[in-house]
Amino acid sequence: NNAKAFSDTALVVITRVGGEGADLPTDVSKVTYTDNSTEYKDFEAGEHYLQLSQSEKNMLDLVCNNFDKVVLLYNGANAMELGFVNEYSQIKSAIWCPGAGQSGFMALGSVLDGEVNPSGKTIDTFAADLTATPVYNNIGSFTYDNMTEFGATDMFTGLASSPGFVNYVEGIYEGYRFYETAATEGLINYDETVVYPFGYGMSYTSFTQEMGAISEVDGNITFDV
Repeated sequence: NNAKAFSDTALVVITRVGGEGADLPTDVSKVTYTDNSTEYKDFEAGEHYLQLSQSEKNMLDLVCNNFDKVVLLYNGANAMELGFVNEYSQIKSAIWCPGAGQSGFMALGSVLDGEVNPSGKTIDTFAADLTATPVYNNIGSFTYDNMTEFGATDMFTGLASSPGFVNYVEGIYEGYRFYETAATEGLINYDETVVYPFGYGMSYTSFTQEMGAISEVDGNITFDV
């Protein structure tokens, strides 16, 4: 009630931690995780770390039932599964704030307040369902079985490690190229698969362009835009 008295717009923050030392869990039930409630599990068996937890779903339901205008802020370095954005008509806008450093959140406040025009573009593809993507099926621990002489000690765990590899099932169409190529070839429905494409970004500024009349003088064709 205090929030509704303060503003007709709600800001919901979703965050995920990540780093260089370990992969994110594809099954949260197999790692150490403390649930937010004793009445339910945040992640059921087989659910991955980059999807909404049950607590986050409950929070979104509560907020969207009380506000018609909701801004989603995602604070995390990895491309989260964002299919849920299209399930809530109340979510009018989304902003991605990855590693903020010492002054990133001050800049974020200026963006949200309209003092600074958001001009950044996405450097990854945000899919509706990560489990249906090639990258989800590429990941894993794959090591060569004939290169033990090139082993080393892992700097984070202190355990012995040997050279590994990844088989990219999408071939040369790695990353955002896969989605565009797969859609062209009829493998996927692009609009249902991709929530925010690589290079996507909106700003507070509205742009219009209009092409003027075409003129021809001495073989030179010109027009103003």
